[in-house]
Amino acid sequence: MSRTKTVRALQAILPFMIVSLLASLSWGQGSPQNPNQPAQQGNQAQEYRDNIYNPNAESYGRAGIENALRQPGDLANSFMRNATGASAVREVPLLPDFAQADRGSDIVTTASGGDTEVYISAIEVRDTIPEVESEIREIVDVYQGRTLTISELIGLADALTRKIRASGYLLSQVVLPPQEIVEGRVVYRMIQGYIGNVRVEGAPDGLLEAIRRTLEPVTSQSAVTLDMLERQLLLVREMYGVVVVPVLRPDRSGGVGSAELFLKVNYDRYDTFTVLHNEGSEYYNRTRMQVGTYVSLPWGNSARFGASVTGDGTFQNSRSAVLSYSQLLNGGLRMDFSFSGSESELANNSGTLTLPLQNQSSYFSFELSWPILKQRRASYRLAYGLRGNDFTSTIIPEDNVSDPYDIHDVARRAHHVSLLGESYYRGSKFNAFTTMRYEISGGVEGMGASIFEENDNYLALRSDAASDFVKFTVDWSGLYWFDSGWRLRWSLLAQAVDEPLPASEEISFGGDRFGRGYDGGEASGDRGAALAFEVGHSIGSRFYMFIFADQSWLYNLRDERHELLPELEDQSLSSVGLGARVSFARGNRGNVELYTATPDSEVGSTGEKTNRVYGRISYNF
Repeated sequence: MSRTKTVRALQAILPFMIVSLLASLSWGQGSPQNPNQPAQQGNQAQEYRDNIYNPNAESYGRAGIENALRQPGDLANSFMRNATGASAVREVPLLPDFAQADRGSDIVTTASGGDTEVYISAIEVRDTIPEVESEIREIVDVYQGRTLTISELIGLADALTRKIRASGYLLSQVVLPPQEIVEGRVVYRMIQGYIGNVRVEGAPDGLLEAIRRTLEPVTSQSAVTLDMLERQLLLVREMYGVVVVPVLRPDRSGGVGSAELFLKVNYDRYDTFTVLHNEGSEYYNRTRMQVGTYVSLPWGNSARFGASVTGDGTFQNSRSAVLSYSQLLNGGLRMDFSFSGSESELANNSGTLTLPLQNQSSYFSFELSWPILKQRRASYRLAYGLRGNDFTSTIIPEDNVSDPYDIHDVARRAHHVSLLGESYYRGSKFNAFTTMRYEISGGVEGMGASIFEENDNYLALRSDAASDFVKFTVDWSGLYWFDSGWRLRWSLLAQAVDEPLPASEEISFGGDRFGRGYDGGEASGDRGAALAFEVGHSIGSRFYMFIFADQSWLYNLRDERHELLPELEDQSLSSVGLGARVSFARGNRGNVELYTATPDSEVGSTGEKTNRVYGRISYNF
């Protein structure tokens, strides 16, 4: 990758990255609400993950319906009702406005028979941890050298407890033990609070050990912190097939300050789905069917195998298959592998080529990712990956005697660095869920990649494309659901590059996400951006009506050295429409969707602005 290419591409995409990152960070300011959201909201969250992180997927898996929106941070709001010694903290001022008092006797009983008073010359807090000593001293200094009531001395313990917990030590507590106050000296003790025992119910044996390993950083803390507990519980929830509900409660067999972390696990090993729709291309067959399954495996820290088959109504004109494998490792490290292959046949009537055309392609990808931030409000992963695409187009002679010959035979390789994120907002009027992916990727020369020079065959697919390209991509989506039943769903996708790209690396629009009024992948280009909005309203728990609009822009670049190649036109797609979605099975496992879309630009195979009616039915077993 050249430095000039990187800088130019970065300048083009930087505004999208800054705006999207600032907006995503703002979600962490809402107040917590009931974590038990309706199941259809989880379906939307899973749908976004499928669309953004797996571009080959057409499935709408049910895994994570409860997982997506329940937050381990809710433990912080309820642990005091369960943890050992954590009685309700009284709401006393953190720094009371004391009245000045003269030095008198150690203990004073007021004439009115009120609270006993005592002069405090020194305060000591024992068993503290270094991280909070300065904060403790700041509060204690205000109380020293004053005549205090017994209630105020007890209130100091409450104030110190609140301060320590605000610093993230959610099980820590400061207590005032029984003692004699001699020469005005009083001693407090800090109960640090730790997880003394972890009990897991419902997990298979192999997964049980993985859960315990994941929670070791929590059990090894002498004073457990909210950040560590959140991170490790969220890593447990990433395990495939797992839905877990955590509860903190007293550890009767442990020491002072010990709590037990109880995990109720529901394990779903299989997730099988089928999808039938008419959103395919007219070149092959608009009817498309997909059948697939995911199998969760208790290997290592959890693994998942996936397989799916997609084709037209008869699987004769087009067919494809996808195999995937994901493995969770220690510390949240994750490896993802996938391989797909496809075949299609069509009559090519463009120009002088009127003979049948067969296309074959294969795609592989590998990605290694690590969670750099794991919190209840936001989660980010840093990933590195390698991908490759091999594509061949073959003309079949009419006489069926002559040998077929290839007009396109291209292999491309690329690697990428990505930042993937999710953020949540929970407010009093609405909730929000956003996903984002920022990626820089570059072409790889080698590993079987095709490299075209100036005088290569011009029939080759994008023979002016740069093999060592550098491009930036931003993919951002959001879902807002309001208490009134309204929903707003939106998506943004943009790509920037400063040189022609291989066809497999171009950005394309048309289809379910951007350009619903067009065939999937109807138009493509080197640079591009797209916006899509959907506004809908739920009627009951099973019926949802919506309207939508989308707009996209595509720009093509040209290598001036290849003057014989035709110049590709810039294009734009836009469409509007409305539709409805009905759930017909418990837990929203079955859905029927019907919508009509009107294309607003004369782009595509027909070049006509005609209404299109689409239907989709999906079911998870």
